[in-house]
Amino acid sequence: MADAKVGTEEWIPAQVPGSVLNDLLMAGRLPDPYYRDQEARVKEFANYDYEYTREFEVDERVTGCTEVVLFCAGLDTLAEIRLNGMLVGKTAEDETGFIIIVKANAFAKAVYLEIEGVDGVFSDNFFDLPGKTEKVVRLEKSGLTTNLSLKDLREKLAVSSLFEHTR
Repeated sequence: MADAKVGTEEWIPAQVPGSVLNDLLMAGRLPDPYYRDQEARVKEFANYDYEYTREFEVDERVTGCTEVVLFCAGLDTLAEIRLNGMLVGKTAEDETGFIIIVKANAFAKAVYLEIEGVDGVFSDNFFDLPGKTEKVVRLEKSGLTTNLSLKDLREKLAVSSLFEHTR
Protein backbone atom coordinates (compact mmCIF):
# COMPACT_ATOMS: atom_id res chain seq x y z
CA MET A 1 0.00 0.00 0.00
CA ALA A 2 1.23 3.50 -0.79
CA ASP A 3 -0.03 7.02 -0.13
CA ALA A 4 -1.07 9.65 -2.67
CA LYS A 5 -0.81 13.39 -2.11
CA VAL A 6 -3.90 15.50 -2.83
CA GLY A 7 -3.51 19.27 -2.86
CA THR A 8 -0.58 20.63 -0.90
CA GLU A 9 -0.99 18.86 2.44
CA GLU A 10 -3.37 15.92 2.42
CA TRP A 11 -2.26 12.34 1.79
CA ILE A 12 -4.78 9.57 1.05
CA PRO A 13 -4.36 5.78 0.94
CA ALA A 14 -3.45 4.55 -2.55
CA GLN A 15 -3.36 1.20 -4.31
CA VAL A 16 -0.26 0.39 -6.36
CA PRO A 17 -0.52 -0.70 -9.07
CA GLY A 18 -3.59 1.44 -9.64
CA SER A 19 -4.54 4.88 -10.84
CA VAL A 20 -5.03 8.38 -9.51
CA LEU A 21 -8.67 8.28 -10.63
CA ASN A 22 -9.36 5.09 -8.68
CA ASP A 23 -7.53 6.31 -5.57
CA LEU A 24 -9.47 9.60 -5.57
CA LEU A 25 -12.76 7.74 -6.08
CA MET A 26 -12.03 5.29 -3.25
CA ALA A 27 -11.12 8.18 -0.91
CA GLY A 28 -14.38 9.98 -1.74
CA ARG A 29 -12.53 12.91 -3.33
CA LEU A 30 -14.23 12.54 -6.74
CA PRO A 31 -17.83 12.13 -7.78
CA ASP A 32 -18.71 8.98 -9.72
CA PRO A 33 -17.75 9.85 -13.33
CA TYR A 34 -20.31 7.38 -14.68
CA TYR A 35 -23.27 8.99 -12.90
CA ARG A 36 -25.29 11.49 -14.94
CA ASP A 37 -23.18 14.39 -16.22
CA GLN A 38 -20.42 14.23 -13.61
CA GLU A 39 -17.74 13.19 -16.11
CA ALA A 40 -16.92 16.86 -16.86
CA ARG A 41 -16.29 17.54 -13.14
CA VAL A 42 -13.98 14.56 -12.91
CA LYS A 43 -11.89 15.71 -15.91
CA GLU A 44 -10.85 18.79 -13.92
CA PHE A 45 -8.73 16.54 -11.67
CA ALA A 46 -6.54 15.59 -14.64
CA ASN A 47 -5.15 19.14 -14.63
CA TYR A 48 -3.22 18.52 -11.41
CA ASP A 49 -0.05 16.67 -10.53
CA TYR A 50 -0.16 13.90 -7.93
CA GLU A 51 2.56 12.36 -5.81
CA TYR A 52 2.81 8.80 -4.57
CA THR A 53 5.14 7.81 -1.78
CA ARG A 54 6.33 4.51 -0.40
CA GLU A 55 8.61 3.83 2.52
CA PHE A 56 10.77 0.74 2.64
CA GLU A 57 13.70 -0.50 4.66
CA VAL A 58 16.99 -1.59 3.18
CA ASP A 59 19.16 -4.12 4.96
CA GLU A 60 22.96 -4.22 5.19
CA ARG A 61 23.35 -6.53 2.19
CA VAL A 62 21.93 -3.81 -0.05
CA THR A 63 23.62 -0.80 1.53
CA GLY A 64 26.99 -2.48 1.03
CA CYS A 65 26.51 -2.84 -2.74
CA THR A 66 28.23 -0.53 -5.21
CA GLU A 67 25.15 -0.54 -7.46
CA VAL A 68 21.47 -1.12 -6.66
CA VAL A 69 18.60 -1.35 -9.15
CA LEU A 70 15.30 0.26 -8.16
CA PHE A 71 12.58 -1.37 -10.26
CA CYS A 72 9.47 0.80 -10.75
CA ALA A 73 6.74 -0.96 -12.71
CA GLY A 74 3.44 0.55 -13.83
CA LEU A 75 4.45 4.20 -13.80
CA ASP A 76 2.29 6.69 -15.64
CA THR A 77 3.36 8.15 -18.95
CA LEU A 78 4.93 11.13 -17.18
CA ALA A 79 6.67 10.46 -13.89
CA GLU A 80 9.67 11.47 -11.82
CA ILE A 81 11.25 8.90 -9.54
CA ARG A 82 12.88 10.29 -6.41
CA LEU A 83 14.79 8.42 -3.74
CA ASN A 84 15.29 10.30 -0.47
CA GLY A 85 14.40 13.49 -2.32
CA MET A 86 16.95 13.03 -5.12
CA LEU A 87 15.75 12.64 -8.71
CA VAL A 88 16.96 9.23 -9.93
CA GLY A 89 14.81 8.72 -13.03
CA LYS A 90 12.07 10.01 -15.33
CA THR A 91 9.58 8.50 -17.73
CA ALA A 92 7.88 10.25 -20.61
CA GLU A 93 5.44 9.14 -23.28
CA ASP A 94 2.64 10.93 -25.04
CA GLU A 95 0.31 10.13 -27.92
CA THR A 96 2.88 11.08 -30.55
CA GLY A 97 6.08 9.61 -29.14
CA PHE A 98 8.59 9.00 -26.39
CA ILE A 99 11.13 11.24 -24.72
CA ILE A 100 14.38 9.51 -23.84
CA ILE A 101 16.86 11.17 -21.50
CA VAL A 102 20.40 9.93 -22.10
CA LYS A 103 22.91 10.64 -19.32
CA ALA A 104 26.68 10.26 -19.26
CA ASN A 105 28.90 10.17 -16.19
CA ALA A 106 32.00 10.46 -18.37
CA PHE A 107 32.53 11.64 -21.94
CA ALA A 108 30.67 9.38 -24.40
CA LYS A 109 31.77 9.41 -28.07
CA ALA A 110 29.27 8.66 -30.86
CA VAL A 111 26.31 7.71 -28.66
CA TYR A 112 23.95 5.46 -30.60
CA LEU A 113 20.40 4.44 -29.72
CA GLU A 114 18.61 1.44 -31.17
CA ILE A 115 15.55 -0.63 -30.34
CA GLU A 116 15.92 -4.39 -30.61
CA GLY A 117 13.71 -5.69 -33.45
CA VAL A 118 12.09 -2.31 -34.18
CA ASP A 119 12.98 0.32 -36.76
CA GLY A 120 12.43 3.91 -35.66
CA VAL A 121 13.76 7.42 -36.17
CA PHE A 122 15.28 9.24 -33.20
CA SER A 123 15.46 13.05 -33.16
CA ASP A 124 19.22 12.69 -32.71
CA ASN A 125 21.64 9.77 -32.95
CA PHE A 126 25.43 9.36 -33.20
CA PHE A 127 26.13 12.32 -30.90
CA ASP A 128 28.88 13.08 -28.41
CA LEU A 129 27.84 13.59 -24.80
CA PRO A 130 30.16 15.37 -22.36
CA GLY A 131 30.50 13.84 -18.90
CA LYS A 132 27.98 14.71 -16.19
CA THR A 133 25.43 15.89 -18.79
CA GLU A 134 22.20 14.65 -20.30
CA LYS A 135 20.56 14.91 -23.71
CA VAL A 136 16.87 14.67 -24.54
CA VAL A 137 16.12 12.50 -27.57
CA ARG A 138 12.63 12.11 -29.03
CA LEU A 139 11.28 8.99 -30.72
CA GLU A 140 8.15 9.63 -32.80
CA LYS A 141 5.57 6.82 -32.82
CA SER A 142 4.68 7.66 -36.42
CA GLY A 143 8.18 6.61 -37.49
CA LEU A 144 8.04 3.18 -35.83
CA THR A 145 7.60 0.02 -37.86
CA THR A 146 5.57 -1.61 -35.07
CA ASN A 147 3.51 -0.57 -32.03
CA LEU A 148 5.72 0.04 -29.04
CA SER A 149 4.68 0.59 -25.42
CA LEU A 150 6.79 2.38 -22.83
CA LYS A 151 7.47 -1.01 -21.22
CA ASP A 152 8.65 -2.43 -24.57
CA LEU A 153 10.89 0.59 -25.12
CA ARG A 154 12.51 0.16 -21.69
CA GLU A 155 13.16 -3.52 -22.37
CA LYS A 156 14.43 -3.17 -25.95
CA LEU A 157 16.28 0.15 -25.98
CA ALA A 158 20.04 -0.19 -26.24
CA VAL A 159 22.35 2.79 -25.81
CA SER A 160 25.94 2.40 -26.91
CA SER A 161 28.99 4.50 -27.66
CA LEU A 162 32.49 3.80 -28.86
CA PHE A 163 33.46 3.11 -25.24
CA GLU A 164 30.57 1.05 -23.86
CA HIS A 165 27.33 -0.74 -24.58
CA THR A 166 24.41 -0.89 -22.13
CA ARG A 167 20.87 -2.24 -22.23
